Amino acid sequence: MKPALVLLLLLATAPAATGAAQASRAAALRPDSAAVLREARHAQRAFENERRARLRLDLDDGRGPCDVHIGRFCYWYRPREEPPEPEPDAVGRGRMLLLLTLDDAAARLPGDDWIAGQRVRYFAEHGWADSGVAAARECRGTRWWCAALEGFARHAAADYAGADSGFARALSAMPDAERCEWSDLSPLLADADARRYAGLACDERGPANDRIWWLARPFYSIAGHDLRTEHYSRVTMTRMLRHASSPHDLAWGDDLTQLVVRFGWPTHWTRPFGTPGRIEEPAALGHEPSPSFWFFAEPSLPPDTLDGEPWREPTWDPLRERPSSRYAPAYARVFGVIRAAQVARFRRDAGFLTIAGFDLRGDTAFTGAEPKVALAVARDPATPPVVGPALFPRSTGIIAVTSPWAPRIVSLEARVDQERRAARLRALADEPAEWLSDILLFVPGEELPESLGVALPLSVRANDVPEGGRVGLFWETYGEPAADSVTLEVKLVRVRGREEPRSALGRAACAPGGKAPVAVRWRDAAAPVGLRPRAVVADLSALEPGRYVVAVSVHPDGSRRACASRDLEVLPR
Repeated sequence: MKPALVLLLLLATAPAATGAAQASRAAALRPDSAAVLREARHAQRAFENERRARLRLDLDDGRGPCDVHIGRFCYWYRPREEPPEPEPDAVGRGRMLLLLTLDDAAARLPGDDWIAGQRVRYFAEHGWADSGVAAARECRGTRWWCAALEGFARHAAADYAGADSGFARALSAMPDAERCEWSDLSPLLADADARRYAGLACDERGPANDRIWWLARPFYSIAGHDLRTEHYSRVTMTRMLRHASSPHDLAWGDDLTQLVVRFGWPTHWTRPFGTPGRIEEPAALGHEPSPSFWFFAEPSLPPDTLDGEPWREPTWDPLRERPSSRYAPAYARVFGVIRAAQVARFRRDAGFLTIAGFDLRGDTAFTGAEPKVALAVARDPATPPVVGPALFPRSTGIIAVTSPWAPRIVSLEARVDQERRAARLRALADEPAEWLSDILLFVPGEELPESLGVALPLSVRANDVPEGGRVGLFWETYGEPAADSVTLEVKLVRVRGREEPRSALGRAACAPGGKAPVAVRWRDAAAPVGLRPRAVVADLSALEPGRYVVAVSVHPDGSRRACASRDLEVLPR
């Protein structure tokens, strides 16, 4: 990708002449635009030279084998355990002086895109995000560029919803060729997805991009799509840097563009220790925010773009090694995967009730902390997600949300913002069975629960039970096909070999084939009208530790059966 630079220098023009004296007075009042811009560029270059001269020597820069070679650069990822050392005071003072120069230049040339961009950039770099937003709103240059600068500044201020709005305005107003480059997501995707994506024409990317961003959103419970606004902020930064000096002291090229778009821009710099006599040592080492993660689903593309290849359900691996792109959320120094949880869906009126039971007390990401927990369900890229309580005061509990449609993505999300710890459970849900709910596992008591309201407080917080124990299964049917009776079957089947990772979500599927060490079948009166709850208790004393699939099937006489299943782990004592 070779991004285009839009650099607009607005030269003041004289109004229609009404006389030589009036034209002379107007000319005298106009600033020398070229001189103002030249002064601003000189100040920016001088600051970066000063910064480069004051870089701290990096005696242990962590360099090792390159994760990837991109043009002139070797990129490697080594997560930092400690925050970087503060920059020298002289660098901070130099940036403030530069900002004063840029403020003066912007007042004299409010329509210059380069000055406006540098001003917003350095406000954000200095940690004055609100001033960056104000500077972006003062921009009088190219309309789409000013909107992009506001999106950039609001992203830096962690106003992701505002950043989304700013970038949406920018994309709508920019020329088609520019929009095509901004919307190219191929550098961010896994190899197989990137190859398929490359076959899409620019005007064909819309549905694919919508799905990619829908699946990749880190947290539905955070207003705005921070990964998407991070991407557009990176593209904005490449435009800011293209004709500006930097600590790298290198001419801008496509390799630097790709580095910034895929991995972000450096937030601090060091001087490499180097080896005497080696002239190829870089002038500076750039350090992007760390730790960083991989949020894109794989595969990310819709089934109709797979060119006949077998379709796989999307999966997420935030901790993947050597991904094609990385992102370090401002709210997540630690990012994990929630394991101890179970999720089940039940029909209610014209919609669905989705329930998540969870237990984060054993999660090392939240040791000694009480996270805020939310449950989000999403239908498709065009439909806003429904989010349950954004705050939950305990590390274990139950959350329920109601949606007017069947959820396709379920996301259980937990954060401790003060300590920048986060984790989630993210999965794509099956289309639900027409008249059978998911299975809810519960802790059996003296009596079987007669309703979901009774079963819910008893629900287990994970898909596992101890060896030799018992587990309750609760489900509902909704207007079973008309019949005198129904055949019900409950089976547990051992899962062996290399299988998909166990999921906390129920599935609208029957048990896989194979020997069932626990199986029971019985007949019951049919319930062709309304909601019918049912519950049984399974004795697991004969089961060895391991992974199983527990399944319920309901087969009305003469009708197609409906199935529901979920994973179950039997833990050794």
